[in-house]
Amino acid sequence: MSRWLSVSCTNQIVNVTGNRTNFIKAAGRSRVLKMTFNDSNNLGNHSLSPEVTIRKGTIEDLEKVVMFNSAMAKETEDINLPPETAEAGARAVLEGGVGASYYLLELGGTVAAQLMITLEWSDWRASNLWWIQSVYVQPEHRRRGLFKALYNHVRREAQAAGAAGLRLYADITNERAHAAYEGLGMQSHYKVYEDMFTTY
Repeated sequence: MSRWLSVSCTNQIVNVTGNRTNFIKAAGRSRVLKMTFNDSNNLGNHSLSPEVTIRKGTIEDLEKVVMFNSAMAKETEDINLPPETAEAGARAVLEGGVGASYYLLELGGTVAAQLMITLEWSDWRASNLWWIQSVYVQPEHRRRGLFKALYNHVRREAQAAGAAGLRLYADITNERAHAAYEGLGMQSHYKVYEDMFTTY
């Protein structure tokens, strides 16, 4: 059975059918990605909702982003984020005060997943690396290809922006996340070290 996947984004319209992709310039500030796919595609155990929207976060999303970040910290590293810190951190991104952006995925108008992008300048490549952080998918929507949809979206955005590539890090105990990232073709020969000045 074939279904339609409709993704609203920014600055152009993209039509994807099977293995053919056509990029169509569009006026205005929005773009719509319409994709037909079969239930047999690699989207997890369940197919995506027929209406999926990916957009950048705004200050109106503050409460949802704070909730997602707090849930993610508790689930992945057993950390209880101080509410005021979680709000200040998300607010700085959503108000454009730092070099980062949230990308939110909606199902039928309700935010179901997110990730954050921060930039790192690479003097070896004379371009930015896009770091994926703050990945969260609501438990009831997991194994439906939502992170894959977000990842593919920001990958296209990064390539269009002239980025050198994508990077992320995950807690060494989070084997489920490792498998998901490797399943998308990500790999690394680096090990992350840190010298933190906070208690978590």
